[in-house]
Amino acid sequence: MSAAPSKTVPTAARPGASVSRAWLRALEKLSENHAGLRKVAAGFSEDQLQEKAAGPDYTRYQVLHGMIQHDLYHAGQIAILKKALGQ
Repeated sequence: MSAAPSKTVPTAARPGASVSRAWLRALEKLSENHAGLRKVAAGFSEDQLQEKAAGPDYTRYQVLHGMIQHDLYHAGQIAILKKALGQ
């Protein structure tokens, strides 16, 4: 069973689409961004992780954990969609 094409997501951006360069580029960019984040986070000392981050009243440690939780949430969404599409 295959899903009908989405009216909001271009065919080239959908996983499993016949033209998947946009999807592969998005995955590549995500990997690059994660590598950059890991590099920056690894450079923080314990004291620096406890410092306040720019913006709301959160430490760098809390912001990093929030980013991880955010990515995991979306990874779960992708897994559910892939399952629904039979992938």
